[in-house]
Amino acid sequence: MCIKCGTNVKTGQKMTGPGGRPIARPAAMGRGPVVWYKNPEAYAAIVFGIMLLTYGSAWLSPLGILAYLGIAVLVWIAGTIIVLVAAFKESVGTGFLTLCVPLYVLYFVYAQCESRFVKSMWSLGILAQVGIWFLPNHMGE
Repeated sequence: MCIKCGTNVKTGQKMTGPGGRPIARPAAMGRGPVVWYKNPEAYAAIVFGIMLLTYGSAWLSPLGILAYLGIAVLVWIAGTIIVLVAAFKESVGTGFLTLCVPLYVLYFVYAQCESRFVKSMWSLGILAQVGIWFLPNHMGE
């Protein structure tokens, strides 16, 4: 048995955990800092910054409202697609539950899913939708 990758040297098969998932290698878990461009929080921070800028511009002009609405819809669609892909990768049943049962999405994202990227994008999608509720009303201008 190879202690680095978990492969049986005689048979060539890798060890798997429950559900057929490969067992995490302990050496890979403590390798040090992650390079910024491989960090999902960096991309979430960039998207959040763009959302903040467009939300601020929504208070200045009606065109800013359209810009924020466009960004909010794109972030929400992207977050939804990312969550659905992650759910269907888990299993077909999990994917259909995530697709059809609204509250199961929250359970899947925050309790079952281990991906920080999925959690970040779903959270940004929710934040973008909440921002729509508090947009200014420029109809009287």
